[in-house]
Amino acid sequence: MIINCPSCKTRYKVEPAQFGPKGRRVRCTACGNLWTEKPPQDFPQPVDLEAPLVHDAPAAPEEKRGGAMGWAALVTVVAAIIVVGALAQESITRAWPPAQRFYMAIGFSSAGPKSWLKIEVVSHDQAIKGGRTILVLKGKVTNISDEVRDLPQLQAWIRAADARELANWTFSADQDRLLPGETARFVTRFQNPPAAAAALSVDFSGKGK
Repeated sequence: MIINCPSCKTRYKVEPAQFGPKGRRVRCTACGNLWTEKPPQDFPQPVDLEAPLVHDAPAAPEEKRGGAMGWAALVTVVAAIIVVGALAQESITRAWPPAQRFYMAIGFSSAGPKSWLKIEVVSHDQAIKGGRTILVLKGKVTNISDEVRDLPQLQAWIRAADARELANWTFSADQDRLLPGETARFVTRFQNPPAAAAALSVDFSGKGK
């Protein structure tokens, strides 16, 4: 099951069973946003075992039992197909692009840069130049897939301790295309960062997704 942060759109792969029939509160590790994630519509609902059975005919209990077992087997098979399809989304859509419409229809967002590019922040320091404070952020982006990938613009966010956004800016790495396993470096600077800054994060810019 794939969930998306409503605030920064970061995607997470989770087990549906973790949410239970009523859902649960989750927090985004990228931006700190807190929201209630509901279980998928096909999540099994609790069954009232105390409810009386209605017997229309002597053979009805056996028919119902057999029908329930058939539906349970069908649900298990369909669930397995969905799980395998979710894990192989990139490979399937690469081989057959129209399949992406099917993924979108059942609630999966399109595969994005996070599926094949890994961002790492190496260091962040502050320097004083001309009486101004300069934030210097260094990092790298690695192509973790087995194909040549285009590298979109990057975006950095400065947030307060309560996850409130204070500032953001976009920038580019030193390469715009990466071979499998290749790494691009980036250095970006921001002038006079807010005094209330408590967290710094880097992701792919929405313009480049």
